[in-house]
Amino acid sequence: RVPLGWNVPIYQKIAAEPGNFALLELPIRPFGDYMAYQTIHGKPIIGGYLARQPPYPLLSENDAVKYLLDTTPPDDPVAAKIKNGIGLQSLRDLGVKYVIIRWWAFTADQRTAMEIKLADLLARPPDLTYPADQVDVWQLSP
Repeated sequence: RVPLGWNVPIYQKIAAEPGNFALLELPIRPFGDYMAYQTIHGKPIIGGYLARQPPYPLLSENDAVKYLLDTTPPDDPVAAKIKNGIGLQSLRDLGVKYVIIRWWAFTADQRTAMEIKLADLLARPPDLTYPADQVDVWQLSP
């Protein structure tokens, strides 16, 4: 069986796009899958997985990334710092062009929290949805 998300067409689209830009894949957890998907699209990713996970300061230094962590509740004070396009611009400043979420990786409570966070941060519905794979995609304009 092919893993969920492996055949999601967004990766072929991203692979065909010129330029150097990054993907933010959610949830932000040490999933080796993200690096497997990277073999298709060939672009940098935020996160990833190593057998011995080193410190990753970006997770605590960038307010938008910190807000999207499972451990940050939607009502955390950092929420005020990412609204009104501020968090979105900070992702763009990191070179992020796509935010891709795998809903199958969340419990019901985690999903509810993440839906609130994405509404605060991105303030719009996803650009692409792949219901069979439970994947949503937002493309961030420059």
